[in-house]
Amino acid sequence: MSEQFGNINKDFLNNANKDCEKLQSQIDKRRTSNKISTIEIVLYSVFSTIVLFFLAMIILFSTVYYFVKVDGDSMNNTLHNGQALIVRNTNEFERGDIVIIDKNGTLVVKRVIATGGDKLEISDGAIRLTKKGEQGSIALNEKYVKDGVSISREEEIRLTLKDDEVFYLGDNRLDSKDSTEDGPCKKSQIIGVVTDFSLNNQGLTKFLMNLFSWSLF
Repeated sequence: MSEQFGNINKDFLNNANKDCEKLQSQIDKRRTSNKISTIEIVLYSVFSTIVLFFLAMIILFSTVYYFVKVDGDSMNNTLHNGQALIVRNTNEFERGDIVIIDKNGTLVVKRVIATGGDKLEISDGAIRLTKKGEQGSIALNEKYVKDGVSISREEEIRLTLKDDEVFYLGDNRLDSKDSTEDGPCKKSQIIGVVTDFSLNNQGLTKFLMNLFSWSLF
């Protein structure tokens, strides 16, 4: 009787142990399944975020901003030939801004010196400006010009800009075709303002241009 009882206990324990192993196996499978589901959710979220980021950047750099590459040396030493720029798509600007000008289909990058209503006097290589609505002229302190050379022209220039005119110059005054030769441009010809971000982050700007330009042009 005791042997039969012992055998029954052994069988019961063996069966119970097998059931526990089966239950543990099912639990492990569920845990693995839950882990896979969590990983899939995380990967999907990351992928979706990346896609949305790229879409946002493409929209941003095709409407609000655009890229240009400097061609020439007329803006040395501020800008250099081949330098990438991020330009804000606007014709709202201030004196001293670096802008993109559309000259009969050719884009040039120059600096705004005077705007509509300003009086300008260039004499002995110096520029004096009387701002619209103000009395008395001021000598421009142009620390950005290359080699400290302001204007190389010997003849004097005196003019008052019309309301829709803009007087612009290159920072490299010895190698720039600008308003000293062509006269002022129309405000409507200015199609963008170079961002400070691109001036201060040249490496990152070039990377962004290479990254996004394929989808914009």
